[in-house]
Amino acid sequence: MGFIQDKEGTTSTLRDNVTGVEYKIRSKYLFGADGARSAVLQQAELPLDVRPDQGLAFNVHLKADLSQHMQYRTGNLHWLLQPDKEHPLFGWACIARMVKPWDEWLFIVLPERGKELECNPTNEEWLSRMKEFIGDDSIHTEILGVSKWRINDVVAEKLSNGRVYVRSLQISLVSLLIKNIGFVLVMRCTDIRLPTG
Repeated sequence: MGFIQDKEGTTSTLRDNVTGVEYKIRSKYLFGADGARSAVLQQAELPLDVRPDQGLAFNVHLKADLSQHMQYRTGNLHWLLQPDKEHPLFGWACIARMVKPWDEWLFIVLPERGKELECNPTNEEWLSRMKEFIGDDSIHTEILGVSKWRINDVVAEKLSNGRVYVRSLQISLVSLLIKNIGFVLVMRCTDIRLPTG
C-alpha cells in the first residue's frame, strides 16, 4: 500500500487481500523488485528510461525432464540457437529458463524480427518447435501454457532513494547490480568503512 522512511529505516503498510487486514512492518531498508510498474519504484519517485516496443516474445511454459542434459550446465538462462536449421517465423531463437530443476521450464521464444504479426502458432506447432529446441526426441514434452508479451527496454536511472532500493529493470545488469546493492547493504548494516587512498 505504501511506505514512509526516516533516518533509521522504513515503515511499510501492507494489506492482506484475502482478509483485508492491514499490517505495518518496520525495516532498515525496503526493496522493490517487482518491475517497471513497481509501487515502491513509483512512490520512491525513481526515474525510468523507457524505450518501448523492442519486439514480440512468447513465454512457453513446459514440462520436459532435461536432467540428463543439464547435469553439468547449471546456469539459470540458456540460449537455444539453431542457425543451421530452417525455423518457423514464430520460433527464431529461444532462451530457456529453469522453473523447477530439471523438469519444468519457461522457454522465452523470439520470433523473426519484423514478422511478429504473422505469428499465430497452434499448440502442435509449439510442441514441435520446443522439441526441436530441446534436440532429443526421446524426452516427453508437455506444453503447460503459452503467452505473448512486448519487449520494452526499461532501465531505472537511479536505484535508490534514501533507504529504499529497487532492482535493476534491465536483465543484462541484474546480477552485477544486485551484487553491488548487496555489498552496499553489508557495508551499511555492519558500518564497514573502505580504506581510502
